[in-house]
Amino acid sequence: MRNAVNAPRNRITQGTIFFGVKSPYEHCLTCYGISITARCDTAHNFKAPSLTFLPVVSMEEWLWYDILPRCIEEQIKSSISGLRSHLIDKLGTSIVLDAFGVEVGFSSIDISNKGIKKHHDNYREALGSQKLSAFEWDNLPKSIINKLSSEAKELLKGKNQNYYFIESVECSFGTGSQNPKCGFVVILRDIRTISRDLALEVMTGIDQERLNLLATHNPTAYQLFIDDDGFCYPTGELTSPFIEQLMQSFSLLFGRIGTKDVPELYVNEILKLLGSK
Repeated sequence: MRNAVNAPRNRITQGTIFFGVKSPYEHCLTCYGISITARCDTAHNFKAPSLTFLPVVSMEEWLWYDILPRCIEEQIKSSISGLRSHLIDKLGTSIVLDAFGVEVGFSSIDISNKGIKKHHDNYREALGSQKLSAFEWDNLPKSIINKLSSEAKELLKGKNQNYYFIESVECSFGTGSQNPKCGFVVILRDIRTISRDLALEVMTGIDQERLNLLATHNPTAYQLFIDDDGFCYPTGELTSPFIEQLMQSFSLLFGRIGTKDVPELYVNEILKLLGSK
């Protein structure tokens, strides 16, 4: 484990991780948050009028609730596309698919064909995956597992621009660390804000009773959530250079500048200069 998270100090600054954030997934209740407010705005009694942060979910939750539905949808679309191409190739039309649905489309052709059988199997496996209960990893088909593995590897390599991987959310104190082995995912596109007053409350810790009271007059309190026995509090600080890398990823995601393509004229002139045919 890299030294990515230090123990929290009596402050909230860029990189502070805290528990008690409302989860972005409807099947989950609570997750962590990580502050991205500039350090200069949090120094000297927290001058900023608000605290901006991003939700941090466990790798397991991210894979199941964020990535799995997309993998299933992609596999269904790919199978239907393969079926349509096969129908057009063999029958000259895919009207049976459009008029009567996917299963009738598959039954209208030779299902023993190796290519079409694979599409049919993938389609059935994708539909079956939609019916699984949460985190039934052992019941996922290999076709879906392979897609999930590929997405996880892309994230760990830093190639998924919408997310950022961090190994832990709490400082490890010997063998008592509560961090899951698979790590955590920062959702870069889900930007949230709470007021300065609420952020200062988080710094000292908030129980459910206090949060309910704050919610009566603080409109930003809905961004936080804790259950009866829960406690909203800082759990650690992402260390340098990891916090700078996270901010770089965040900045690149929202700081891209779009321009029109370079006119083809210049390409042609360069080819002419080089004597290309």
